[in-house]
Amino acid sequence: MTARRAKRAVLTRWVMFGLLVVYTIYNLGPILWLMISSLKSRADLFAMPPTLVFTPDFSGYQSVFGLGAARDSASSIGVFDSLITSILVSTVGTVVAVGLGTLAGYVCSRFEFRGKGDFMFFVLSTRMLPPVAVLVFYHMMFAKLGLADTRLGLILIAVFVNVGLATWIMK
Repeated sequence: MTARRAKRAVLTRWVMFGLLVVYTIYNLGPILWLMISSLKSRADLFAMPPTLVFTPDFSGYQSVFGLGAARDSASSIGVFDSLITSILVSTVGTVVAVGLGTLAGYVCSRFEFRGKGDFMFFVLSTRMLPPVAVLVFYHMMFAKLGLADTRLGLILIAVFVNVGLATWIMK
């Protein structure tokens, strides 16, 4: 009976492994198709039946990243500036929010003060407010302060939105 159980365990393991491989291919298939499609020319992309053998075309990437012949063209999107802004805003906003949240969380967990429960509820309730509800207020305030359409304005919004969660987590 022991040898039979061992064979059955090995068979079960191989069947599970095969099912996991099929499941992984099923889930990664659309991503692979997207990556392959990004390298096709427009004619190859819309060809019927779909072509599996093609010459890679990088003109789409050149247009998006503003490289090569598309550097000075009107179709150049220039993703690098937006990418740098996103990285800068998210990094600085997160570091500042976590820093302030750590200080506030330390105070709330170390010291007893009147209204501590109300304060922590207020901190938590800021996460319940949809950001769209304060969008007009932020725009009006930042326009008056000269921070509209600036990286500093985006960083401040990132801090305002995330400091409550950071405080709650650090407490």
